Amino acid sequence: MRYVGIDIAKKDHQIAAVDEFGNVILKSFSAGNNESGFAKIAEKLEAARIESDECLVGMEATGHYWISLWEFLDANGYEVVQFEDLPLSVTAVQTGQVDAAVNDNGVLYHFARQHPDTEVTAEFPTGDRYGIGIRKGNAALVREVDDVLGRAHRSGEYDRIYEKWFGRKPR
Repeated sequence: MRYVGIDIAKKDHQIAAVDEFGNVILKSFSAGNNESGFAKIAEKLEAARIESDECLVGMEATGHYWISLWEFLDANGYEVVQFEDLPLSVTAVQTGQVDAAVNDNGVLYHFARQHPDTEVTAEFPTGDRYGIGIRKGNAALVREVDDVLGRAHRSGEYDRIYEKWFGRKPR
C-alpha cells in the first residue's frame, strides 16, 4: 500500500508519498491548483509507480481549494480521504479510519507527545516558512520582535523552546 499526503493551498499544493513502512517513495513537490498542476501530480505518481488501486490519498481541506483536485483524483480511480482540520485527521488515525495523516510537524509532534499511541513516522521538506504578522509601517514593533528573537537565539532559549514544542532541536 502507498500513502499520498497532500497539503492543499490556494495556489500550490504540496504532495509527498510513503510506503506501508513509512519510507519516502515520492519526495515532497509542489503543483499548482490547476489542470497543469494536476497533470504534474499524475506524472509524478506514475513515475513513482504509485497506482490508483494500491494507494490512499489523504488531504487536509483548505476552504474550497481541495474540490477540483479531489474530483481529478477520483475521476482517475484514486481513493481520497479529506479532512477539514487537524483534530478530524488525528481522530481518524486514532479510531482506525485511516492509517496515517499529514500535517505540520509542530502540531503533530505536540499531538504525538500527548498521545503515546501515535508517532510521527516521516517528515517531508516543503519549504514552508512561518512568520509573525505585523501591520505595515509599525517599524518599532518589527525592531522589538527582531531584538527579542535575536536574544533568544543567542542565549539558546530559542532552541530550548523549539525542542519543548517540536520534540527536537531545530535543524
